[in-house]
Amino acid sequence: MEAARRPRKAAVFRAIERAEIIIFLTEARAEFMQGISAPRDEPSDHRKAEGYSGFRRFACKIATRCGKTTAMGMLAAWSILNKSTVTAAKDFFREATAWI
Repeated sequence: MEAARRPRKAAVFRAIERAEIIIFLTEARAEFMQGISAPRDEPSDHRKAEGYSGFRRFACKIATRCGKTTAMGMLAAWSILNKSTVTAAKDFFREATAWI
């Protein structure tokens, strides 16, 4: 993230801020999450029987031309790198698909 903070387009800075918000919401200790709840999106019983598990959804409102694709790329890389480091972690994924 530090390399991305060098003077560049403002969209990159906004993308970094959005990525940092999602990373904070995912990694923050419970004492920092007081009053914030993001329940897991659980699949149907049929899907659970097929091995699917739930996940948490977060949303950030981002205006046009503010670096949505850059933020999604940062979050995908962060999630994949965390999963490769901590393979037992359920909050991270090995693959990423984004619809923007």
